[in-house]
Amino acid sequence: MATITARIPEELNHILNIVSSETDRNKGYIIKKALENYLEEKADILIALARIEKGESTISLDEIEKKYDLAD
Repeated sequence: MATITARIPEELNHILNIVSSETDRNKGYIIKKALENYLEEKADILIALARIEKGESTISLDEIEKKYDLAD
């Protein structure tokens, strides 16, 4: 397992301390779960936005449906 270091605002650290205390979980566990949930929900969107910002070509949903014969 990898170790990372991150700077977070004091306010966020305070909330993290409260959650850690109230749930009897260490901060590392809470951070790991938060990252898992965030990336599960947002990874595809973040990657797509980054590619668009780089000027990579895009394909519409209609084009995908036609290409792979997915239209209704």
